[in-house]
Parts: sequence; structure tokens; C-alpha cells
Amino acid sequence: MDGEEMVLDAVEDQGAADVSTEDVSSADVGGSGEDEATPRVDGQGGDEADSQRDGRYGTKDFKAHLAKIREVDPAAAKAFERAYWKVQGVDKLGTTQELTALKEAVELHGGIEGVTQLAEEVQAGRALEQGFERGDPKVIDGWAQDYPDGFKRLIPAALDKLAKMDEVRYDQIGSGVADAIFEKYGVFAAVQQLGEALTGNKPEDAVKHFNALTKFLSDMKGLARRSKENPYQARESELDQREKDIAERDKKAFYGSVRSDVNTQVGRTMNQEIAKLMRGKRFASPDQGNRVRGQITEELKRLINTGDYSKRYEAVMGQRDRDKAISFIVSNAQRQMSKAVQTVLRDFNLIGTSNGRPASRPAPKAGAVPQAVAGRPKIGDVDFAKTDKATFLGSRTHGSAWLKNGRQAKW
Repeated sequence: MDGEEMVLDAVEDQGAADVSTEDVSSADVGGSGEDEATPRVDGQGGDEADSQRDGRYGTKDFKAHLAKIREVDPAAAKAFERAYWKVQGVDKLGTTQELTALKEAVELHGGIEGVTQLAEEVQAGRALEQGFERGDPKVIDGWAQDYPDGFKRLIPAALDKLAKMDEVRYDQIGSGVADAIFEKYGVFAAVQQLGEALTGNKPEDAVKHFNALTKFLSDMKGLARRSKENPYQARESELDQREKDIAERDKKAFYGSVRSDVNTQVGRTMNQEIAKLMRGKRFASPDQGNRVRGQITEELKRLINTGDYSKRYEAVMGQRDRDKAISFIVSNAQRQMSKAVQTVLRDFNLIGTSNGRPASRPAPKAGAVPQAVAGRPKIGDVDFAKTDKATFLGSRTHGSAWLKNGRQAKW
């Protein structure tokens, strides 16, 4: 997705070259959305041994704590007990991430009412399909009544398709239509009168009836040529273009409005995560801070745009609900924020590896010629101690970069 679709821009430093840890709030930092310090309730409430092994909060612990609280404050004990069983019931439904995804999926379709309406539409669609399959004339009645203009436009196309699918059936239907038209405009009567005039040796009457038939056939041929034309095509094209222009302006205004709040909230979460991981360290300059944030944004987009996010994103933005769109994008960004920040900070050598030691970069052996690798590498594989970051990011179609394994990539 590009920036216009993603509604997420690079977050720049807001006036400071260093990152402070004073305003870090665990509630705003991305990730799974669950507090790691909070013990997990045993969803089954049964196997105490398993609870002890995997760190879940088991029934035995609950009963012990409940008894202690009841001695001090019975009302608090009652509230604690209620909370325990409520959390246990929620755990049976699934993990927090699964329930969040389910909630988002329902909200994408307008909540419970929207899902109910969607189910009704699916049922109606199935009934329509069955009607088409059986050739039920009621389908045509509803179609012509609800969409008269579309119905009229598709009749010629339907006949052309029939001619290719079943020539015999096309001839039968065409003959039926011609018979009705000839009967309506008196063609059969005119042919009979022409025959009588010829038989009775009445040349003037014969010429008159012949000319009438000739005019009818000529008019019919002209009507046939215009049957596939749309007399309102120019006007409809103008209206369609006007509607597209209005829709595009509305879309840009909506995306811009969403982008403003998304970037503010995502930027705040990003800065807090950077502060938490760098632990009081400072960027070398405001420019470095902005380059780091820009790269984090790109990594964040890459992480977010996996799976079915793109389809859900289009559905959310299509509803034009600003609050819902902001919440959807920000929540997905926060879930991936920690991973994106860690990846980029390691690339810039601003934090160590997961075991606490600085990231090591193998150097090529003395006198050895670095082996070239074809193809543009991933950002995480590039050695930015030997490769200029800005040059690499700007080299989309062709360029070169040194890799952490000592090789040189060229594309």
C-alpha cells in the first residue's frame, strides 16, 4: 500500500534531538494489548499442575486469595470473585487477540445490525440465484421493476449471448419476436393484400402494398441498428464523471482527516516505545531521529500489511466512519509497534541484540573479494555501518548495498 492508502506518514521529531523516558506509558505502547505482568486465569479452572507450570492463575491460588480478602473486606472479596469468574468465562471464548479480531470483523459490517442485514442480503442473493437457475419469470419482474434502465440495456446483450450459446433457441425466440411485430404492424395482412392484387391483375394496388412493405422493412432495419445504442450515453458519462470527481474529493478529505489523528497517535506510541528501548540514550542529531522514525514507519507498514489487513482496511475506510477508521489503523499499528521499533533500532546500532550484547557484523576476510548478491535485500539484512541509509532507501530500481554477512548486494 502506498501512503495515500495506508494513511500513515513518517513521524518526525517534534522539537527534541533526544528521547525521554519520562512520559512512557505501558497503556500506549504497542504489542498484544495484554499486560504481561497480569497473571492469566486458567480458562478451564481445573488442572492446577498445568497452571503452576505455565504461569496461569489457577483455582487453588484464587481460593487462597479470596479467603484472605474476605477476612479483610467481604465486599471486595465478592467483587474479586465475580471478576475471576467473568475473566474465566471470557477466556473460554478465546484469546484477547482473537476476541479483538472478532469485534473488528463485526464492526466492519456495521455491528450486530449490520451482520443481521448482511445475512438477510445473503439469503436474498441465494433466492435470486435459485430463481435464475430455474428460469423463474418472477426474477425478471423484480429486475425490471427495480432497475428498469439496466434491464432495457441488457436485453440486446442477452440476445447476442444466446445466439452464441444456442443458435436454435435464438432462432426460435427471434421468430417469436418477429411474429409479434409483424402481427402488430399488419405485415401479414399487407402480404396477403399484395398477393390478391397480383392475382387479380391490379398493378397499382400491388405497387402500393409493395411500397408499404418496403418502408416497413426499411424502418425496421434502422430501428435494429439503433437498438444497441444508448440515447443518454453522453449525459450519463457526464454525470458519472461528476460523481467520480465528487467521490474522489470526499475520499481525499476523509483520508486527510484520518491521517492527521492517526499520525499523532501512532507517533506518540512510537516515541514512547523508542524511549523505553533506548533507556535514556540520545539520537546523534534531530536528523538521525527523523530518519529512524521514517524507517520505523516503513517497517510498520510492512508488518501491518500482512494477512488480510488490506481487505479489512478498504472495508473500514469505505464506511467513512472517522472514529472507527482511526481506531482500526492505530490498534493494528500499536500491535506491531514494538517489533518494528526493535528491528530498526538494531539496524541503526542504537540497541543491542536480544541477549544484551551489541549486534555483531561479520567482516570479510583480509584480501578476500566480497561476493556480489543479485536482488534488492531486505532492510534488516543491510549493514548501515558501511551503507548510506538515505542512498539505500532512495535506490528502488537499481543500486548496491553491503550486507551484514559481508557480501555486497547489487540490483
